[in-house]
Amino acid sequence: MTSRRTLIRALGFVIAACLLTPAFAAAAVPKTKAEHIAIAEKYERIAADQEAVAAEHAQMLKDYRANAARYPKQVREKRIAAMKKHCTAIIRDSKRLAADYRAMAKWHRIAAADLDDGDRE
Repeated sequence: MTSRRTLIRALGFVIAACLLTPAFAAAAVPKTKAEHIAIAEKYERIAADQEAVAAEHAQMLKDYRANAARYPKQVREKRIAAMKKHCTAIIRDSKRLAADYRAMAKWHRIAAADLDDGDRE
């Protein structure tokens, strides 16, 4: 029940932040080749950032396992399991986000290629 409440609060915070952020409110649909390319480049940077997060957590999990012996035996497996759950979820989600952002970057590059410089569609 607590995790459900936490999730609902987090979702409410994200929605409120999006609605109150001027950048979100001012987001415009790209109309030119240059605008599509700029968005594609932005999405590629975000994808690279997400891949870095995934790599960071893969290394964190590896390091944690390598240093697990410093924890008392009675809690070692529990701590490793908790860290594995944390890191694998972040790795999975970050890789999924990176793939989604790369797909959207590709889409915007295709959209840019479909437009002539003078086109407004």
